[in-house]
Amino acid sequence: EEVSITLSDVESGVESLIFVATTHEEQAPATTFGTVRNARVYLINADTNEALYEFDLEEDHSTATAVEMARLYKKDGDWRFTSLEENVGTHHMGLQSIVEKYFTY
Repeated sequence: EEVSITLSDVESGVESLIFVATTHEEQAPATTFGTVRNARVYLINADTNEALYEFDLEEDHSTATAVEMARLYKKDGDWRFTSLEENVGTHHMGLQSIVEKYFTY
């Protein structure tokens, strides 16, 4: 999969973007990144085709079903990057862990 974002097109009210990777199973048990071969994510500068960051999910996040990889955020009108690499959960529907962290019902 590929996600491409043109930061100049992001609405002005958006303060940050969080990039996550998740696995998803309708039924337990959960599929963790440790069981997915070559589970890697790259952050690439499209202008130079240079890989700025590489996230090895299979190795570094082998027990997780949801990982917050990185955050782009605005500071003084400029976009900045920070690497998070935070395991968020082990729920069999990985995105559910992200939803529970950021949204209340």
